[in-house]
Amino acid sequence: MLSISPVKFPEDAHFLTKWMTLGLLLTIVSSFIPLSSKFGNNIFYLLVLLPFLISLTTGERANYRLGTLTPWFIGLIALMSVFAFHTEPLKAIKYAIYLICFWSVISSLVARQIINTDKLALWLMVISVSFSLLLLFIHFVINAEPLSIRPNFWESFRFGNPIHVCMLLVCFSVIGIMALPNRLRPVLGGIIILLILVIQSLFQTRSGIAGLLGAGLFLILVIATNKGSIGKSGFIAAAVVVIGGVLINHMNLFDVMMARGESHRLELYKIAWSEYQNCNWLTGCGYGYEFISTLKGGAPVVHPHSIYSSLLVYLGPLSLIALLALQLRAFIANWKIMSPWFYGVAASSAFFMLDGKNILDNLNITWICLILPLAIIDGQTRLKKTEK
Repeated sequence: MLSISPVKFPEDAHFLTKWMTLGLLLTIVSSFIPLSSKFGNNIFYLLVLLPFLISLTTGERANYRLGTLTPWFIGLIALMSVFAFHTEPLKAIKYAIYLICFWSVISSLVARQIINTDKLALWLMVISVSFSLLLLFIHFVINAEPLSIRPNFWESFRFGNPIHVCMLLVCFSVIGIMALPNRLRPVLGGIIILLILVIQSLFQTRSGIAGLLGAGLFLILVIATNKGSIGKSGFIAAAVVVIGGVLINHMNLFDVMMARGESHRLELYKIAWSEYQNCNWLTGCGYGYEFISTLKGGAPVVHPHSIYSSLLVYLGPLSLIALLALQLRAFIANWKIMSPWFYGVAASSAFFMLDGKNILDNLNITWICLILPLAIIDGQTRLKKTEK
């Protein structure tokens, strides 16, 4: 019988394992339902963190089978925590525990084949597309807002602001497309990408385009190493670009998307670099640092709108280097397993150049779009080793 469930427990699965698996899935799904951040965090604390800590005192700790990327991830967390400790000691410790828990549970469940990563990818693609379309339906049909008004549901949904909606959409869609059967991927994948372009235009955000470019560049690299697929894949990619451009232009969605004007990203990066230079070059400006400079016109700088700039300013260059090293190690490890989930890493690595603040934090968009795919790849590398 065909099962669509992304989860399959072995007969001897411990109740703590089942508890954590349920908690992990609910934590991810809470990104798409109208819950406050506090409520979503409580799901993680009660259904993932608590059983994880309990399991460390039992024989279940032997089941934490971690993979190739774990030492690099632990190194990143350790560096961020050390540099955050002198300004926010409690946050430096607790957020490190949260992230290690999140990573360990995901990697272990994948390595034990309790989570089917392809089915999970397809489910998350369907959920993220449906979530985006639902918000657009509420905004433009039920609320009868004109196209010029940007949809924004940040007060109702944890990740309801347009940038985060499109990040989730792009991240999980590119993963889902690559998890599709080969015979369905070219046509269905092309349709989904066209749909993404239209949805993103209606949300009036350009961050998702960076994600598509990141995933696209990795796909080009993969195609370039497989001469047999260059012609077919190149034709499909070109067709998607041309049709997408015509469609967006015909619907006047390009003007809608660009109507927001200058996002001041380059100015933000210059300010972040300038203020970092006035701080300690090794430790950065501190975890809770508040910017002194303002944008042209006097608007305050809330944060650098890039996880890379944020790491440099708040936690120093070594933290930034550790993140880049983890991403590079993931790229190398993935080349042996060719996981669909690396397309999510490629996408998020690109769009987090344009948005994002702290990795060392409560559950946030970087956990879902970057740490989750990396942890899954880590579990897949461990599974690959055990299958040899």
